[in-house]
Amino acid sequence: MATKEQPKIIAVGNPGAGKSTLLNSLMGEALFESGLNIGGGLTYQLDEIKHKNGHFLDTPGLADESL
Repeated sequence: MATKEQPKIIAVGNPGAGKSTLLNSLMGEALFESGLNIGGGLTYQLDEIKHKNGHFLDTPGLADESL
């Protein structure tokens, strides 16, 4: 019997762009820390959650300070 493969979703973007909020929405519950943080995001390292809706990876913001 074949098993259904779960999707693997990774969120990449600038700090504070809503990556964690988007992933929480896709999972249907708040498992990644999200909210307001003046001057940056709340995620400081790669966070990974295997959930019934898929495999979700949340990255810290990738702001380029040289711009």
